[in-house]
Amino acid sequence: MFSLFNRTSYVNNPDLALKLFETLSVSTGTLTQKEQSVINDILSTCKTRQDILNKVVEICGEPNTSQKRYIYAMAYSWSNKEYRKKAIKYLELYLSNPLYEDVYLNRFSYYNEPIESRKNNHLNSMHQTLGEIYEKEYDFDNALINYEKAIQYDPYNPITYRKKVGTLIKMNKIEEAIIFLDIIKKSKYYVINNKYMPIDWFIKTIDELLEDCKKKQKENYLYKPRKQNITYVE
Repeated sequence: MFSLFNRTSYVNNPDLALKLFETLSVSTGTLTQKEQSVINDILSTCKTRQDILNKVVEICGEPNTSQKRYIYAMAYSWSNKEYRKKAIKYLELYLSNPLYEDVYLNRFSYYNEPIESRKNNHLNSMHQTLGEIYEKEYDFDNALINYEKAIQYDPYNPITYRKKVGTLIKMNKIEEAIIFLDIIKKSKYYVINNKYMPIDWFIKTIDELLEDCKKKQKENYLYKPRKQNITYVE
């Protein structure tokens, strides 16, 4: 175990890197006085949010463990657009290896659900994140693949359905999106008693998506991607 309180331990220290990353999150964990002092010392050298994320990767060390791969994946997925290729690389790397169990067993409760459900929620989140980055890169095929995987892991999450339908629209496959939504309306997930909220959030989302798709179909909507000029960080 590395000490968090020694300047020589500011490298190859994933525990410290994770605590630094969590300073960017709305739901940060509780830090001791010593931990806060170390974090403040590092933050004093960072001028921008991207500087902090770069420092997270630097402190973490090589991504040769599940924890480190998770940190790389999250740091780059939160980074500026120039880092998207790195985000894809390390999200794929993380998802193709054993997961960082602590992130879904201890760090987040996921509504006190069973372990398998927590794991699936985590996989839903990570595949959704990867899908979002592919979508921003106009790689809609891979975005769709990851949104579909996310749905498989947590079919009660309406956000992922919105992501998938949005991608189908960008692929100009509105008819396919309508067929998909009609199937979901007949599924067991289309219920008011959704695990996320005691309201009809899922039903409302699906109905709104279906209405929007039918409107776009009637208007002969055609998606045209905007040009991107990005110099990627290698």
